[in-house]
Amino acid sequence: MKALITDVTQATPDRLTSILHEQGCLSHGEVVTVRKDSPYFSGMSILSRLTLGYSPGASALAPSRLLLKVPLLEPDWIVTPGQGRKEVDFYCAVANVSNITLIHGDLHCLNVLFPHSPPKGDVYLIDWENWRVSVGTDDLAYMIALQWSPERRSRMEMNLLRRYHTTLLRHGVTHYDWEDCWCDYRLSVVRQLFVPVLLWLHELPPDAWWPHLENAALAYQDLTCAELLES
Repeated sequence: MKALITDVTQATPDRLTSILHEQGCLSHGEVVTVRKDSPYFSGMSILSRLTLGYSPGASALAPSRLLLKVPLLEPDWIVTPGQGRKEVDFYCAVANVSNITLIHGDLHCLNVLFPHSPPKGDVYLIDWENWRVSVGTDDLAYMIALQWSPERRSRMEMNLLRRYHTTLLRHGVTHYDWEDCWCDYRLSVVRQLFVPVLLWLHELPPDAWWPHLENAALAYQDLTCAELLES
């Protein structure tokens, strides 16, 4: 991978085009405009939302929005030595994924339409506002690890994941064994830890994000996800 972006001013159309091509997110075309929203300052980082515009005929699957996180060169609070390096390593581990596909991004029971007669009807997913290109297991972790209690997960999680993987193979997916799927799912569980944080940042009441935080943290612990970040 090319050198990381360390300042929001480095997020130029040419730089982002190169990165998106390298990561397989932009098969053809180029970034022509970058709109940068007002930054948000955390203790150690600066978060900036980027809205991208592409050249005519560019890949329709290229992301229209990105969240750029760069280090704060002079943090306003004293941090543990090496904490910044640990944060970079964490994101590198979480972001080092493959096997991408189109995902829903907000998959829960209220966004699923079930037929009155299941054998005769189809199931439909609605509300695709948050769709994006990512790892398929992100949707599964969002639905299972974030929404379900540990008791429900213990009864249904593994069987559903096995069924998901078997169905992928039956529909022609290759070079994706069960160990890959299981690892992707556990990394997806790691990413769900950020969902309640984002809900909190949007000033939603605690009953909207606290259950998600509990469920995600317990799933992270139950599935020993920490070992993925230590390897």
